[in-house]
Amino acid sequence: MKRSEDSADMTSEPTQHYYADVVIIGSGAAGGCAAIEAHDAGANVVLLEKQPEATHYSNTRMSGGGFHSG
Repeated sequence: MKRSEDSADMTSEPTQHYYADVVIIGSGAAGGCAAIEAHDAGANVVLLEKQPEATHYSNTRMSGGGFHSG
């Protein structure tokens, strides 16, 4: 893809491509368990989380759930 000079939303960072059998959005308890199960079943898994790793505070953790990824 070419970069347009008049496009404000384009960045100079290179595009990265990831290939996966399963894509999971959110690394709370459900996302974590789904990622583990998919991986153990032989799938290539990508787990996406929008919060920074150092300050990750999932809905599961906020609600007092027993799963803590940190």
